Amino acid sequence: MLAACYKEKPISFGSYQAISCEETNKNFKEYVFDRDSGYLYFYSPQKDSFIPLNLRKESGFFTEDDIPEVFSSINKNKLLITEIDYGSKFKGGYFKVNRIINLKTLRQKSFYKNEKNNLVTKKFSCTWIDPKLGIKKE
Repeated sequence: MLAACYKEKPISFGSYQAISCEETNKNFKEYVFDRDSGYLYFYSPQKDSFIPLNLRKESGFFTEDDIPEVFSSINKNKLLITEIDYGSKFKGGYFKVNRIINLKTLRQKSFYKNEKNNLVTKKFSCTWIDPKLGIKKE
């Protein structure tokens, strides 16, 4: 008997796609990105448009949390994300985490140095979601 597995496909809105990755137990982080450049965006329902993540403050969208500096790109079906939080109390005054999301296998690998300067690596599962709605397509 031959069985087939369902493989998730990305949900696109123009050149925008989104993925949700489990960061910790039942805590998910969502990434909306341009599938060609890998640049990160967020969707504004009020403006019905995608706004570059680095222009969140300039666009009038404020949060109580400091937003870390974020760099992202796509290389060979991998979304590469680097976040630097300068408000950290870590030695050196900042906290840096790198994320590599394989867009074919839907696996994320995160790595950073902890307070003791030890390299910490974590792996998480990801799911394609709707870039506008932030939900998984059924």
